[in-house]
Amino acid sequence: MGADAATLEKPQQDDIPLTLPALLKVLVHLAEEDFPQLKGKFGVVDMACKKLIGNVDPRAAGFESQDDMLGFVSEAMRETADFIRQHGPNSSLRAYKDFKVILFGSDTGDQQNVTEARLRQVMNTFFHELGHLIVPFANDAGTNCYAECAADAFAMIQHLRRTPDDIAAVNSESWMRARDYVFRGAAPTHVTSFTLEKLAEMAYDVDFSKVTPQQAIVLAGRLAAETTPTEQSLAVMQAAYRPAQEILRNGGSSAAAVERLAQSLLLTDSTECFRMGYVFLKPMIEGKIGQLPQTASWQKTVRALEAKDADIRSNGLMQGLPRLHDDAVVFPFPRPAAAPKAAAALKTRH
Repeated sequence: MGADAATLEKPQQDDIPLTLPALLKVLVHLAEEDFPQLKGKFGVVDMACKKLIGNVDPRAAGFESQDDMLGFVSEAMRETADFIRQHGPNSSLRAYKDFKVILFGSDTGDQQNVTEARLRQVMNTFFHELGHLIVPFANDAGTNCYAECAADAFAMIQHLRRTPDDIAAVNSESWMRARDYVFRGAAPTHVTSFTLEKLAEMAYDVDFSKVTPQQAIVLAGRLAAETTPTEQSLAVMQAAYRPAQEILRNGGSSAAAVERLAQSLLLTDSTECFRMGYVFLKPMIEGKIGQLPQTASWQKTVRALEAKDADIRSNGLMQGLPRLHDDAVVFPFPRPAAAPKAAAALKTRH
């Protein structure tokens, strides 16, 4: 095989996760332990080292031989390398019959000691891609909003299984997804904030350390099914966020774009559109992220946003509409006349 051909490297349980290759070996081992359905059919490619990590059984995975398997992986590596050269470090998935592989795109700096922040990033990426592979109907990575919601949910469930009190990590991931879509105009396939919001709410009542690996698969699918926005909702959101995005594209300031976004949120009738935008704005309003000009007009806008958020949380779909209670119903049209009694309405002919 050529210089770019893959070689097989089996994980060792005593590897210390100080470098990216060693960390990936440990993660592959943990995945095979937690999800026995992957054994012999799953691996990870470290693109920087050009190595396939995993205890792969070529026959069980659907290949005629190990050479056939490594040839398939090498071709996948070449395609991923082309993508990385054009777009920067990225990860991708490939599948052949029963074989599933994550191609972990990285740069040479990743081969050095992995920092704590990088450790979390690598683990989240790994379990996100793994979610695509094992959550039912989630394998359309990058092209399907349900698939991305399921994968994000799975990754964050794995995080909560390890550290059940770290709800802040789920909220942080939710904010980054909202930022990319609302402010930066990212593809609508990665609108996963509603899913992550729901998961964060659950984490206050659920001890995720007791959730089993197989239960994590089921829960990720349920969360995605319940919270994935429809194409129509995404179209409404994209239209509402576009004016703020255009301010940035035309060289305007972030503060001007934020103010324009806030006005769009106050005007929209879509509760989903407001919620997604407010996920992004709330940490900025609270001063946790960035610094906004504290003018009197902006403070008035903030109060209006907070009031609308409280209304939506309290009243749901009835936000901004009159609440209807028993005899206090106010009809926007004349009350219908009482229906005549059947006996009086019908005249019987003899």
